[in-house]
Amino acid sequence: MESQVNLREMLEKYQAKGVFEIEETVGIWEFHIKDCPVNLKIKVVKVEPQGKFMGIANYGIKNPRQASYYWSMRFCDTMQEALEDALRGFLRYWDPKEADKTDFKLLEDW
Repeated sequence: MESQVNLREMLEKYQAKGVFEIEETVGIWEFHIKDCPVNLKIKVVKVEPQGKFMGIANYGIKNPRQASYYWSMRFCDTMQEALEDALRGFLRYWDPKEADKTDFKLLEDW
């Protein structure tokens, strides 16, 4: 997916006005996971000036062995890698056997 807007050019143009980073949503995917009470949505954004992609899930997950919610927020080189990183991270903490002890937190302003 190629943007019709030159984000790097815009960033350079408006840096003097305080713009230091731009995010562009390049896709949104929804995953239906067996026995999971939430539909996981993952938004992939391209971030400039890094020129990298990040997968952002609409829900954080916390199973009984975690101290806090898991959120994927890692820079990746490709859209595919960012999408898989966010999905893999969520699934790492999802266990249907502990569904009743697992908590989900909706990311506000997702």
